[in-house]
Amino acid sequence: MTMTNIAPQSFEGTDIVGGVLRDFNVFCALTPASFAAKVQHFDSNQRKTTAGVFVDVLRATTTLNVIGARGVEGIHLAVKPQVGGYDLTPPVFPEAKWLFDGEEHGRPIAGGLIGNSPAAAANELFGGAFLKFYSTNGARALEALVNAELGGVYLMSMANVDATMAKVVAAGFETIWLLGGGFYGTVTLEDTVCCGRAIAWLVEHTEKSEADLDDESRIALHTAATYNDDDRLVRDLSNSQVAKLLHMIGHGADVSVSVDGRGLSSRLWQRMRDTIMGLTTIGATHLLVPEHLTAVRS
Repeated sequence: MTMTNIAPQSFEGTDIVGGVLRDFNVFCALTPASFAAKVQHFDSNQRKTTAGVFVDVLRATTTLNVIGARGVEGIHLAVKPQVGGYDLTPPVFPEAKWLFDGEEHGRPIAGGLIGNSPAAAANELFGGAFLKFYSTNGARALEALVNAELGGVYLMSMANVDATMAKVVAAGFETIWLLGGGFYGTVTLEDTVCCGRAIAWLVEHTEKSEADLDDESRIALHTAATYNDDDRLVRDLSNSQVAKLLHMIGHGADVSVSVDGRGLSSRLWQRMRDTIMGLTTIGATHLLVPEHLTAVRS
């Protein structure tokens, strides 16, 4: 038997990773660091036809989804300063009514309204006001997507997965990036399941298949499939790293609120499901502006 030696293909001068990534059109990065590692290989010509969706279930994107459903005009999401105080001045529209909020290790910042608690946000009125909100993990995820100069950016929580994915598909984006905020640089179960549920929606309602998913997308998809039961997810999350912090500061109830809205009124949860939070730019300022599929009532 004659053996034929085949010369290995030369990849000198080429971006091997970028070449591999071109085979996919649904991407998931479960931490901002993962996104940074992959997006540098992402074809710049594809960026304007790509939607980025950021997730920080416990708790930033859930809290902001509540606030959006409660009628806020727009939200400027800012990264918490490492040193110094918080800038409580409007970033745009200085004549408008502005509220200020955020959390420091789970507790409200000085001068803040409700901290980063979806349960607390449900009891406040935001109609007619803009909000400047300081966050760590969620804000870093948003910042990463903004810096990537994608065609569209959206906020997603467990509540508005279906509405957000339907919006992205209807807008005609060819590629989708899902980005989890994580927990101080590490992967979280809740963000993984939320991203996985979004990917499951895409597989079910569009022509996308598992062949279109990168590895982290597949990990998220299969993780979500094991959590069709929200009760099980709440039980498991109750012992998770973020939940331990929330229990320490008296906000353990935010875990179940963030999964399926238990503790909120059914009307508010439905408004959250019907609220799409898309990013718009006013000058150099980025605002998350809610789009309501149903009427918003106080």
